[in-house]
Amino acid sequence: MSPEPESKLQREDSFAQLRQRILNAFLSRRVSPEDAQDMTQKTMLILVSKYATVESPLDRIRLAYGIMNRLLLELHHGRKLEQEPEDGWKLVNPERGIEDELVRRERAALLEAAVGKLDGRCRQVTRLRLEEKSRTEIADILGITANHAGVLESRCLERLQKIMGVPSGKEVKV
Repeated sequence: MSPEPESKLQREDSFAQLRQRILNAFLSRRVSPEDAQDMTQKTMLILVSKYATVESPLDRIRLAYGIMNRLLLELHHGRKLEQEPEDGWKLVNPERGIEDELVRRERAALLEAAVGKLDGRCRQVTRLRLEEKSRTEIADILGITANHAGVLESRCLERLQKIMGVPSGKEVKV
């Protein structure tokens, strides 16, 4: 049984609550009140203009958090990013928290930059590993034995850790 659609009054109330929640989230991130108001307005404008057909309040919250992440990244980097990411706004789990998502994205960007500094073979092995390919799959793709793939993976991980300034033996988190 599908849930009943929201009435116009429920929808308006839902948007008003969402707006307040977004504003509070921006203010809790030490954004100035003026910037928080502007960013809340931008978030709501994008949400209402591009995603007016989204019925689920939870999906609206998730979309709002994705939009908020983007705006916070713009503010953090001091420059405007493209209006909408190529792959669309990500549905962010509000329980996970906006800061966790920002940290995860920053780590991923740092990792990608470090992988780009590796030599060709290491870059290939590392990218395959990040795609969650098994050692056997990597070996098949590269035309080497699984043991050789394991040795390459270990060496490449050491190089990657050195580039990222991570002490040997510590895990690189994404």
